[in-house]
Amino acid sequence: MKKVLIIVTTIFAIFSLSGCGGGGSSSDNKAKLAKATYENALKVQDALFSKTISSSGYEARATNNSSNTPLIYNLAKDFLKKQIKNSNYKARIIEDVCLSGSLDLETINETSTSKTLIYRYNNCNDGVKVINGTVEVTLGSKSGNVYYTQNIRFKDNYSVKYQDGSTINIANGGAIDITLTSYISENRYNFILDTTMKLTQNGYSFGYEGYEAHYSVKYNNTKWYLTTGIIYINNYKEYVIWDNNYDMSLTPYVLNTNGYPLEGEARFKMDGGNLRIIADNGAIVLDIQK
Repeated sequence: MKKVLIIVTTIFAIFSLSGCGGGGSSSDNKAKLAKATYENALKVQDALFSKTISSSGYEARATNNSSNTPLIYNLAKDFLKKQIKNSNYKARIIEDVCLSGSLDLETINETSTSKTLIYRYNNCNDGVKVINGTVEVTLGSKSGNVYYTQNIRFKDNYSVKYQDGSTINIANGGAIDITLTSYISENRYNFILDTTMKLTQNGYSFGYEGYEAHYSVKYNNTKWYLTTGIIYINNYKEYVIWDNNYDMSLTPYVLNTNGYPLEGEARFKMDGGNLRIIADNGAIVLDIQK
């Protein structure tokens, strides 16, 4: 058994919808099950919570007041919060989003229970980052003023560049599918998020396939757990798979109001051992059991 304590690293905030690209299957891209090493375990942890690639490779950094919410949730949550209710956005215009550049919003289809929107970012600078690319969002299963399904698709290369020079690029054809299972208010709801994506951050590529997470949001506190999925690391050459013998609903990740994981445990299968990723009051314990 190898047990290492690291501090959860700072995530690059992605709130205006950063997203996904097609994940591909392990058989199609010849990926192999990742070896049970600490280096690979740290990359899986980064894929769950944050990416922090420096010129010297992976490194742990002290936590601060930046959000450490789960990466996939962070990618989708802005659209989730915007689009839960029937928005009054005008077709082809969103005000006060881009300080320079443009964001064009077009409603291309609408019925009494569904709506499909196209977001076209053209060097949209919101003061923190510059976004380019096209995203299609389909809202469905409307009941009252609430849409209970959201399907997010990336239609061409979507990219984000931050003021510090860090970048994210998202491959074509990716998907984030959200199903609300209960909705009480904008600060209290439950949903299931399914995703398949490939993305590259600062030159390092990773991704997800058939990744299903269950979230409970209550007044800015979040609990979440996984039920299935693959996480690709090492530029899609290796992957880990969810340990379906483990019931994470009994040990969900619990985040405080700042987004730090206070408790919870996830488990993945690796080549030569199983990986436990344990949240402990703002730190992460990586425990490889061989």
